This record gives sequence, C-alpha cells and structure tokens, in this order.
Amino acid sequence: MTEFSLPPRPAPRRPLSAGDQIGAYTLTGAVIGSGGFGRVYEGVQPQLALRVAIKVQDSLGDPSLHERALLEAAALARIQHRHVVRVFDAGQLEDGRHFLVMEHLSGETLDRVCKAGPVPTARALAILAGVASALDAIHARGIVHRDLKPSNVFLC
Repeated sequence: MTEFSLPPRPAPRRPLSAGDQIGAYTLTGAVIGSGGFGRVYEGVQPQLALRVAIKVQDSLGDPSLHERALLEAAALARIQHRHVVRVFDAGQLEDGRHFLVMEHLSGETLDRVCKAGPVPTARALAILAGVASALDAIHARGIVHRDLKPSNVFLC
C-alpha cells in the first residue's frame, strides 16, 4: 500500500468588510475598485490617520505570479514619481491571499473620461506626457507594466 498526503488546504476565504484588519491597516469601506488581481478597498492606517487603498488578491492561483507581484511591489515602493501611485506595504493574509497597500487617490480613470466624449487635444497630450513619464520611471527600475490600458490610468 502506498501512502500519500494531501497538500494543506488554505484557510477559507471570508469576505472582507469595514473594520477588518489587514496588517497595520483597517478597512473603512466597501470595494472602491476591482481588476484582474483582485478588489481594492478603502482603508486607513489608524496611528497616522493615513487614507490608503488596499488591493487584495481574489484567488490564490499560481505562487510564482505572487512572488513576481511582491518583487514588483517592492520596486514600485522605491519609485518617487508624481505619476506613479505610491506603494506603502505588501503582505499576505492568513488565508494565503496577498495584499498591496497604496496611496488613496481621488479622481477618475482615463476610460471613464474617454466615455464621456472627446478629450481636448491639449488635455490628451498632457495625459500622454504623464503616462510616458511614469513608464520611463518604472522602466528605469526594470519593471514592465503588464496591463497598461485606459482603465488602469487614474487621473487625479
């Protein structure tokens, strides 16, 4: 008889809600965004009263993708550029999902602006210059943005 063991089962994923703690941060509201990686929640770092956005992975998926995401988060955290969102923290929840803590931005996505109608040339050029400058900064750190699209360009 051959013995085998099953891989450990991850802790069950429970929905996140206001009041939940993620590291040093407290969720203050509902989902404020979502994408391929997961959902983004509004939160706060209570000791500093710092509003943050906390991106939490939806599923566990391929571990190598998570390692790469954490390496890229570490590189992004060292970038100080007015057109690149600031990354404050990253970690893992008890159930194995990863999270990323970023500055909380106010504004709207480029896709929403474009759906409202034609963007005047001068504004379009200013947006494009900002995107190009941000890409230059992240490329200088050896990072390639793998999902550049209007819904991932946030205008403040």
